[in-house]
Amino acid sequence: MTKKKNILSIAIDKSLQDKLKELSREKHISVSRLVSRLVEEALYLEENVFKDEIYKNIDWLSQEWKDKLQFLFTKVLDTTPDPIWIKDLNLRIIYVNQAFADLFGLKKEEIIGKSDIEYLPSEIAKESIFSDMQALEKKQSTHTVEKIEKDGKVRYFDVIKTPLFNKSGKIVAILGISRDITNLVETKEELERKNRELLDAYQKLKELHEYDNVTGFMKRNKFIEEFDNLLKSKDRSTLTVVMIDINNFKYINEIYGFEFGDRLLREISNQLKNFVENIDNTALLGKLSGDEFAVLFKRDIDLNEIVKRFKEILSQIKLNTPKYHSIYSPKAVYCAVKVEPDITLSAEEIVTHMEVAIFDLRESKDTDFSIIDLKENISSVELEEKLVKALENKKIVPFLQPVYDFKNDEIIGYEVFARIEDEGNYIEAKDFITVAYRKDFIVPIDHEILEIVKNEIMPLIEDDKKLFINLSSFSLNKLENIADPMAKEIIFIKDRSVFDINEQEFLRNISNITDIKRSYNISFSIDDFGTGNTSFRTLIRISEEKIISYLKIDGSLMKELGNSEEKKNIVRSIVAACKQLGIKTVAENIENEKIYEAVLDIGIDCGQGNYLSQPEHYERVLKK
Repeated sequence: MTKKKNILSIAIDKSLQDKLKELSREKHISVSRLVSRLVEEALYLEENVFKDEIYKNIDWLSQEWKDKLQFLFTKVLDTTPDPIWIKDLNLRIIYVNQAFADLFGLKKEEIIGKSDIEYLPSEIAKESIFSDMQALEKKQSTHTVEKIEKDGKVRYFDVIKTPLFNKSGKIVAILGISRDITNLVETKEELERKNRELLDAYQKLKELHEYDNVTGFMKRNKFIEEFDNLLKSKDRSTLTVVMIDINNFKYINEIYGFEFGDRLLREISNQLKNFVENIDNTALLGKLSGDEFAVLFKRDIDLNEIVKRFKEILSQIKLNTPKYHSIYSPKAVYCAVKVEPDITLSAEEIVTHMEVAIFDLRESKDTDFSIIDLKENISSVELEEKLVKALENKKIVPFLQPVYDFKNDEIIGYEVFARIEDEGNYIEAKDFITVAYRKDFIVPIDHEILEIVKNEIMPLIEDDKKLFINLSSFSLNKLENIADPMAKEIIFIKDRSVFDINEQEFLRNISNITDIKRSYNISFSIDDFGTGNTSFRTLIRISEEKIISYLKIDGSLMKELGNSEEKKNIVRSIVAACKQLGIKTVAENIENEKIYEAVLDIGIDCGQGNYLSQPEHYERVLKK
């Protein structure tokens, strides 16, 4: 027999009755059953949720406000834009605020009493239930990021789920509060994407900076960095280094074009790489300049044998030239060295030793191969000691010699010469330059001179006067790293300076000098012109690029100028070509009146020499 239910009669106004009827039709249940459910839910909330410590200390409120407090609390929750909900221990929704209902496009009544699986997509529901269970198991708040798809767009929410306890410490429900962080997540993803793009761009720039784009070999700075790392490694074995310099590579570009030159470089690099990998697949391959390759083997290899093999490889390269229907096979000079574990030199110092040897090999007609003994003592020990002391005690001193403009009869600037102060006397550069190169002092000497020029000479010399400063290619290479102190010195004084580069060095580093000119707008002059093999084609090219401002004719031509018509004609041709190309000429070493008159007769623009004015200590010049 069915137990008879108690009947409770309540009076309600018509508007509320109409709402109850409408809601009962939507839920397909009777009004009495609907009211019964609502009362049950209200009692549950009253007993388990809203009946908390916060409501105990409200004596100061009026009775009217006490009666309205629960209603106001609900209204407050409905006004917040953050979705809020409460679930019972069966993980069924027992309360949602308006923001929660709006999120899913449902009415509150359509959500109350349901579990997540009934109104959420399956995967999202599973994630939500899992985080609910974590909060219940840990008996503390959990923090997750959950995503919901709405209107075809995924939205992300920062969700905090907190167990609710009754007075006896028993969990009675789970409170969920979430905040839409879609914009934050999208911004973060966009930043991550931008960071990836920046990282990719950085890696590409780094590769361009560190690796030659034609051959794929390491550039000079990267090669030396990796070389140094090997030198610093513990328990390293003997290293073998071979340097290969392609003969007259600049003329290959001039005669056959840069496309052919690049094709030749790729062929050489491919052949070297294939051969080297068969011997030592950990070897380092470098392209140190336009025509200079270096190979570093991480083990001891017979130097004569390895150079012999390299010669064979190059001899097998035969390329059809784009002109004259000819075949080109490259020639080279080679330098090799063994770096034993007890060698304390840096990679830069070792490479510099090899480059000096390569420089000598280019001038030699007897051999194309040199082996360096890093332990060999240099004969000029005394001069070396003086150089060391001069660098330690700041005894590298600039001397200045005026450079005259013959047309306007005025001094346009001064050439800066390095001298070593030695017990009241001064040693000229011609006496110590070889030792300076061999012992790697040339860069410190250049740096010392540049510092004095920047700090003491530039501030006092007339603004319209130029300083012609001799600079080695090794110092010039410092501009590849703009953070280098020496590079900063060069950049600081560049607008009032002309940097003299020896003709041989200029030809050897013409690509690098061209890049520096384009990057920093530095003025260059070719020094000692007439000692090398510069062709008029090269002069035309560098004039088109506006690489040099002055061409300084070597003293070896000058000293015979007054007595030799042949030398006069050579110089006259050089001057005529330079005038056509817009390059000013400077006569060096004007030592007597006869040379001076010949210089004026030929029409050289500027000149310097002891006949006109001898070099003087920079302090004396500045006091005049």
